[in-house]
Amino acid sequence: MRHMMGRTALTVLAVAGATAACGGSTTAPSATPPSSSVPASTSASAASSSAVPKTSTALKPFPAAADGTNLRACADGDCEILVTGPVTIRLTKGLGMSSLDITAVSPAGVDFQSSSPSGMVMSATGQTPNQGGASTFNKLSFEVVALEGSKAVVRFTHT
Repeated sequence: MRHMMGRTALTVLAVAGATAACGGSTTAPSATPPSSSVPASTSASAASSSAVPKTSTALKPFPAAADGTNLRACADGDCEILVTGPVTIRLTKGLGMSSLDITAVSPAGVDFQSSSPSGMVMSATGQTPNQGGASTFNKLSFEVVALEGSKAVVRFTHT
């Protein structure tokens, strides 16, 4: 019998240890809930003041091009135009090329191509407003200012 009492005591100790290790409690739960350090009226206002600020969901309007769709305004290499598809821009002498072609306008970007007087073909594809600046062919820089679907505002600058 003495041997049996030892086993019972070990079993009780093992169960009590397992309960304590699992986060259990051997005391009866308290009838009152734990008190909050912040009163209820204060915590409600604190929760509303920590809400995420609302931001405007309105998209920026598509900018108007300074020269509209007037391709002739670009002849001297200084203009800003709206393009909605392939166009050829005729340029005056002194820019290192006689014309510049915009070969495509799509959500993926604007594609440019030109040939120098020596016959070298230059192209820049997938140009976008967020690419980090203008691209340059000879003495003409160009930059996509805005792009939306199949329309783009492109700025040209004589360098």
